[in-house]
Amino acid sequence: VGQIVWTAAIDETSSAPIEPVSSYLPNAPRIIAAAPVQALPDGSLIEATWEYNDTSLDAFTTELSRSEMIDQAWVTFHIERDPGVDWPAGTYEISVSLDGTTVQTAAVEVSG
Repeated sequence: VGQIVWTAAIDETSSAPIEPVSSYLPNAPRIIAAAPVQALPDGSLIEATWEYNDTSLDAFTTELSRSEMIDQAWVTFHIERDPGVDWPAGTYEISVSLDGTTVQTAAVEVSG
């Protein structure tokens, strides 16, 4: 699992990031983390957990299971807000684990 890229949009076919960002505005519709993966064997489990200002966002935990070998691809994780509610300003962090071992973490700011 490669380095996480924060993005405003992804390619619908490949899930690759197409609008990388360094931060988000409070009115962004979603916060998206994309990571490249290579050579994941059958049965691999990727899990993403989210935090906001060091507080766990358990409701947004996501698990992806691979039923076949992946030579190279992108995996994406996102959190969405209600359309009429802005993101609270602060730091949003994601931790990505592969088969129970954390392999990547990244943080992004919401400000503006």
